[in-house]
Amino acid sequence: MMPISVNFSRQDFDHADIVNEMNKIYEKHGMDQYVDKSYFIVEITEQDIAVGTDTLRQQLQDIRKNGYQLWLDDFGSGYSAINMFSRFDFDLVKYDMDLLRNLDEHNGVNRIILKELVHVARKLGMHTLIEGLETKDQLSFVKDIGCELAQGFYYHKPEPLDETLFRLGNGDNMKDYETPYERHIMNKKRFDVQDHS
Repeated sequence: MMPISVNFSRQDFDHADIVNEMNKIYEKHGMDQYVDKSYFIVEITEQDIAVGTDTLRQQLQDIRKNGYQLWLDDFGSGYSAINMFSRFDFDLVKYDMDLLRNLDEHNGVNRIILKELVHVARKLGMHTLIEGLETKDQLSFVKDIGCELAQGFYYHKPEPLDETLFRLGNGDNMKDYETPYERHIMNKKRFDVQDHS
């Protein structure tokens, strides 16, 4: 069973009660018999939260209270505010791809920044993901700093759903990057926050 992640903008929260709508869909299809709500992830960018309304802020709190996961997307892009973590509880922080792409610029300052950001997130009980992974060297760096997850072209380039379904229908499965045993171990660790001092 794979989690499903959906990106929302602040306008979505201003025009609908997102949590209520998610609960309606969950209940309508009797999903409680098959999957826990924690397999449904709401992603929102830090920029949207920074300029969001009180309605947005309340709904973000309600997402986790209702059992769904809340991920902070694109952290490190633009003007990041560390105090975001003192105002909201997130399950995971996704670091913006530009931090990884520019690892060696300005004397490698992004290496230091990413390492410390991952360390802080883990100390605060949040899981971590770095976007924009494209090379084996980047993958080694991500593992070395204790970041749990990465996404990017290194694994697979985005493609339309029709293409994916066509490939899968013709027996062209996506490449496995971990064994079933490794996936089992990672799923167990997913909820165990560890100190990477």
